[in-house]
Amino acid sequence: MKENDDSKLYLQASEEVENNTQVEALWLKAMALTAGDEEKAGYKYIKLRVQQLKNGPLDNVTDEVDYQNSIQEEKEIEPIAEEINTTGQVSESHKQEAQAKGFWKKLISGDFGLAKSYWLFLFGVNIIFRVLFAVGEQSASVPFILGIALIWVVYEPIAFIGTWRASDKYKGSGFWSGLAKVLIVFGWISYIAGVIDFFNAFKG
Repeated sequence: MKENDDSKLYLQASEEVENNTQVEALWLKAMALTAGDEEKAGYKYIKLRVQQLKNGPLDNVTDEVDYQNSIQEEKEIEPIAEEINTTGQVSESHKQEAQAKGFWKKLISGDFGLAKSYWLFLFGVNIIFRVLFAVGEQSASVPFILGIALIWVVYEPIAFIGTWRASDKYKGSGFWSGLAKVLIVFGWISYIAGVIDFFNAFKG
């Protein structure tokens, strides 16, 4: 019976999109969350609308954490929603901002998967950093080395956390997730030692 009710709600939401009779505030939110992509916004609207129809308005939410997250989300998308409402589209800068936020959120949440998180965003990016540091040492460019070092100091913990979380979500052999965590622990040790050596070198 519940599945049948859900089907009716999805049908209602789909018809609203097809007939262009969406709830305006909800449609703006869907557009903002998808950086102005109307096709994706349609799917997002249906999901949000069904949830709204099932759960009622926001003030009926009892979970305080979910409520606070909803408030924060509304604040983040408000400028984009306002832009859509006034211009009918999202600027390129806002699209890039939304994509960047999505990337970093996926990275630190481990949503790229264990293999991609470790081999690409941890191991691969670290090779790039090593090459850049070598270039900086050869050119003896202190500003260049300092700039790369600051990026590395910020990026590395994000990659460690994301890869650790990806290993927690990994559904394959426990050997690989366990091995990844061991390598991350050694990575943290190396990272801390590297940060200390870097600042000591600049002090000297």
